[in-house]
Amino acid sequence: MNIGIDIDDTLTRLIRAKHKHLKKYLKDNNMPYKIVDKKTNDYMKMMNWTNEECQQYFNQDFDFLMIEAKPRLGVKKYVTKLQKEGHKIIIITARRVPWNKEPVKMTVDWFNKYKIPYDELLTGYFDKSQIVKEKNIDIFIDDRIDTLRQINNQGIKTALMEASHNQNIPLDFDCYKLNNWKQAYKLIKTIEK
Repeated sequence: MNIGIDIDDTLTRLIRAKHKHLKKYLKDNNMPYKIVDKKTNDYMKMMNWTNEECQQYFNQDFDFLMIEAKPRLGVKKYVTKLQKEGHKIIIITARRVPWNKEPVKMTVDWFNKYKIPYDELLTGYFDKSQIVKEKNIDIFIDDRIDTLRQINNQGIKTALMEASHNQNIPLDFDCYKLNNWKQAYKLIKTIEK
């Protein structure tokens, strides 16, 4: 199977690194620590920031945040097993300039650091619905419900990896729900062709 996988909050627990990074950013800039919503993935809502404040934060060392994020429990083990069993692992991420200074290098370095295998890395895809069709993806795993809904509308199987910003949100389309990478592995084993 061709397995499409997002990175942030799917392979990683980015939210933990976000809070650590935000605390440092706020302290370094003499700003009050005022996280308004700890469960959202949207910085403007999380911090009650304007678009300008949010952009100023992104213009700082935003790559550091992505590099600091640790893999979820079991990622290396189960992604490695899937690849060894003949599945093609295609990483599709929104990481891109100007959010990141060097999105490809930073991402390759992260995968190398944690020894997580993949067959193809595609960066700069905020809208992933077209590329998953072009790459003949059989199942796509992501933490963003809107992304998965668009992909599901293309007739591609989808799986939602739980994250703090998507818990308790009902799904209005056919999508598997996953709590961890052991579940992801078991799901793929049950639907593989």
